[in-house]
Amino acid sequence: MEKIMSKNKLKQFIGIMFLTVIAFFGIAGNNSAVQATSEANFMTTVNIHKIETSATPKDLTADELENGISDLTEWFGEGAKPLQGVQFYIYSVTQQQYQNMTAASASYDTEEEVEAYVGAEATRVSTDATDGEGVTSVDLGEGYYWVIEQPLTTVASSTAVPFGLTLPYTNSVGTANLETINVYPKNTLEATPTVSKALDPETTIEGSQYIGQEFAWTVTSDVPNGIEEYTKYKFTDVLDQALDYVRVDMVSPQGLTKDVDYTVSYNNHTVTVEFTLTGIGKLEDTDIIEFDVVTKMNNKAVPGTSIKNNVTLTYETPHTDGPVDEPNEEEPEVFTGGHDFKKTIDTTDGEGLAKAEFVIQNSKGEYIIQDATTKAVTFTGSIDDATRFISGVDGTFAVDGLAFGDYTLVETKAPSGYALPTNPDTAFTVTKTSHTEVATIVNKAITIPQTGGMGTILFTVVGLALMIFAVVYYKKTNQA
Repeated sequence: MEKIMSKNKLKQFIGIMFLTVIAFFGIAGNNSAVQATSEANFMTTVNIHKIETSATPKDLTADELENGISDLTEWFGEGAKPLQGVQFYIYSVTQQQYQNMTAASASYDTEEEVEAYVGAEATRVSTDATDGEGVTSVDLGEGYYWVIEQPLTTVASSTAVPFGLTLPYTNSVGTANLETINVYPKNTLEATPTVSKALDPETTIEGSQYIGQEFAWTVTSDVPNGIEEYTKYKFTDVLDQALDYVRVDMVSPQGLTKDVDYTVSYNNHTVTVEFTLTGIGKLEDTDIIEFDVVTKMNNKAVPGTSIKNNVTLTYETPHTDGPVDEPNEEEPEVFTGGHDFKKTIDTTDGEGLAKAEFVIQNSKGEYIIQDATTKAVTFTGSIDDATRFISGVDGTFAVDGLAFGDYTLVETKAPSGYALPTNPDTAFTVTKTSHTEVATIVNKAITIPQTGGMGTILFTVVGLALMIFAVVYYKKTNQA
């Protein structure tokens, strides 16, 4: 009887100890592990490695699954690097849910999409952030799991493909379960933030413009995924000395407020457009940032010489080692043009003729007004208000600061002693190379009969006859 009582007490003690152990590990599991849909009778430590890479995803070998990848560069290629600060959501799912989700993984890569399918009450754990080696670890029981990156820690330059886990995994010979596995979420590398710049065709003429006339350079940047986590998003535009700054016009997104959502500054020939943290938060729902930097060419612009203009995007996120500079790849350029002329006498040696006066008319019928100092060009409908271009001592003169296109040079005044041409208009075209071309305008001198010629003799005879007739007539009149 005492033996039976001893056996019963022993059973009670074992039972109490068993319940105590179960309760203890159940509480601990809530903190460090997700309970799977099947009985969690084997725990696996899952090391999730976050690597930024452009390499095509490969399947892990059994050894790599168990021991990890020893050489990231050899396996992923140049540029592969661990990413710190990324966290994951891990959902416990049923076998059927797992099969459906792996068959259409792109449809279950956000928290909203996953929970809409498995239910908001589904068991979920949040991992710690990846460390300096890009690794975070979690203990999971047997079952099926779906893993996504937490959106606020998603690296803007790469979006991880969600992935599933079926635990436990067996070793390569199938004799035991692996206590630790290493997984490397497959990534689709998205373009890092980029910037482009182009000459606005609406405010230029065939890639050119008049000195002093406004035109725009259009800056465009695709808004990257995870823009809301960026801590810096700034554009820097260093202008050529032949350009004068006018203003910045924000095009997209609309509704932003200057000095609240973004700032614009100009100093030492440098234009800076920087989004504030408030403004960055408003970029999440837009695809493109676009603004115009409006400038004018000044008198430092040389005909036929390109004026280039670049922009640099500087951005920073919690996952970058400080600010990153991204320049635009293609350099846009703008030109101004000109043309040379020579006024000559109608002789075989083409002697230059000074002090001939001209005006210039564009293809719209407008006349050119050009400031003598700044070379800034404006227009008038009145020929009387147009600038006079005057030939020099050698008969030459040049016109520059013009946009590409067709023009008419109109001679309005010939030099003293010379006549205007029968047709005072000379057509010319301004191009990238026209400043090296010389158009010649010929004037004829006004001629009168020369002394000793037949005309002079006839004129003299007629004159004498008239004088004799006048004298005779006068005498007859007096005699009468």
